[in-house]
Amino acid sequence: VLGLIRYNNGIISTNDFFYTVDDVLYSPEQFAIKSSSINAEVKDRALKHKLITSSSNLYDANSAKIGYRIDPTGVEVADATYCVSDYIDVSPLQAITIKAGLSNGAPYRGFNAIAYYDLNKNFVKRESVDNTGGGSVDGAIVVTMPLDIYYIRLNMQSTSPDGYKRQINYGSIALTYEPHSETLNPSINVDFNELW
Repeated sequence: VLGLIRYNNGIISTNDFFYTVDDVLYSPEQFAIKSSSINAEVKDRALKHKLITSSSNLYDANSAKIGYRIDPTGVEVADATYCVSDYIDVSPLQAITIKAGLSNGAPYRGFNAIAYYDLNKNFVKRESVDNTGGGSVDGAIVVTMPLDIYYIRLNMQSTSPDGYKRQINYGSIALTYEPHSETLNPSINVDFNELW
């Protein structure tokens, strides 16, 4: 939490401004150094989460790359029998639930591997969806993100990225399927004429 207070040797003052970040005081000079060292990706993610309202489904079938998969070393390789999701924002230690509709009357997971990435989208590791440590309930798999993981991509052994009603949502409960969508947050009042 970022706050701005006036502080002078323990007494609120109109002379000296200090910033607080998570209850730690910083002088303007210290804060400038601290905030300028914040990764641009962190700033972009924070801004996106303020400006964009998304459906519960984090998986965007329209942005999936058909004919490719992420191999075990993190390389995107051509494979006509696969497609791979775009980067999906997650947070370290956050639970996500992965689920797809039915295939021949049985629950179908829809994804077969998760690739994990750090804040700068550098590949960290890839795991089979079945051995991520998540439990399966009615075809849903709950996966807790590893520490320092901010993005994931998922492989699908399918050339139909929008098939099987694939759903990825935050939390440990599978939500009802809905297509992915993003809109401008209606509570943000932006006059685009003032931006240029």
